[in-house]
Amino acid sequence: MTQDQPSRLDLMQAEIEADRQANREKFEQIQQWYDNERQLVAELRTRQEVQSNQLATISNQISETRSAVEALLQIAQIHQQGLERLTNEFRQHRSDAHGA
Repeated sequence: MTQDQPSRLDLMQAEIEADRQANREKFEQIQQWYDNERQLVAELRTRQEVQSNQLATISNQISETRSAVEALLQIAQIHQQGLERLTNEFRQHRSDAHGA
């Protein structure tokens, strides 16, 4: 037996070291994937929060617009009633003037 040939123990240690290195590389890949996924989840949560805030803002704007439209409708009805009264008074005044 010569010293130049690796012993069985040396071969096993080399194999173990190769497995350890392969496992380390797999771990780093998995860790990188996990970090990327966490970052993606954080970005999605941020986007979801922004969209939720935008939706709340739009909902408030719709509510305010609805209230403004209802107020304008009430004002239009009041004006319509006022015009009807003026028209009736004008007609009454004309008929009184013609009848006199």
